[in-house]
Amino acid sequence: MAKRTNVGLLLEINLNGTRFKNHAQRDEFVEALCSKQCRVRKLDMGDMELGEEGGVTVGRMLKDNSSVTSITLVDNQLGEKAGKALSMALKVNSTLTAIDLKRNKLGEVGGKVLSVAMQVNTVLASINLENNNLGEVGGAAIGAALKINKALNSIKLGSNHLGEVAGIAIGEGLQVNTALTSIDLWSNGLRGGAGASIAAALKVNAVLQSITLNENVLDESAGVALAEAMESNVALTEFSVLNNKGLSPEIKARIKEVLERNLKERTRSRRLAERTRLKLN
Repeated sequence: MAKRTNVGLLLEINLNGTRFKNHAQRDEFVEALCSKQCRVRKLDMGDMELGEEGGVTVGRMLKDNSSVTSITLVDNQLGEKAGKALSMALKVNSTLTAIDLKRNKLGEVGGKVLSVAMQVNTVLASINLENNNLGEVGGAAIGAALKINKALNSIKLGSNHLGEVAGIAIGEGLQVNTALTSIDLWSNGLRGGAGASIAAALKVNAVLQSITLNENVLDESAGVALAEAMESNVALTEFSVLNNKGLSPEIKARIKEVLERNLKERTRSRRLAERTRLKLN
């Protein structure tokens, strides 16, 4: 399905689930996207069985393409080789602002090479890396990248077997990151020091608005640290810790109370700002 504006600009192509007859047809289509005549803005190529070679071809396209701002590549079994090609593209691409790479078997190597791209890319605002088996190595590399990246405002890292080490690294990244407003870390085996590191970040991070920690193994001490950190954090308005069996009902209630406070303060500030604008106008 394609959508156009009334001036002929092709805004969106949705090929989700489409199958190319052969690799030649796939490559021909992707090469067409590289042409200067291509003016596609949003491209959905999810579940197309692209595989590693198809992913490499898409990576080459993104190095040259200057019109696509959003691309979806979910469920394509891209693998590490395609991850490397996409990383190379993200190092030089200056128009892509959103990429969805969910469920693509990128592995630890894919996580590492993409983290390098994140350190130099200045335009990508959203990346989804859920279900890619990034592991502790890939996750830790992304945590390090968050210390440097100043463009991303949303990152999804759910179900990647990150573990404690990567959780600590991500917390350290959040302590100095000044751009990210949303991070999703559901089902990653986060425990021990990971909870403490994220709590330390929440004490100083004044930008992050949403964090998801569902289905991890955070214990009561981590819950206490998180709740205490949130007491001084007025930016966070979405915080989810569902299915962390080590957290007591009391800690969950305390977290909920702080979130409600922040939401009320956000609403009050917004209304005050609106009244101020009315007076200025």
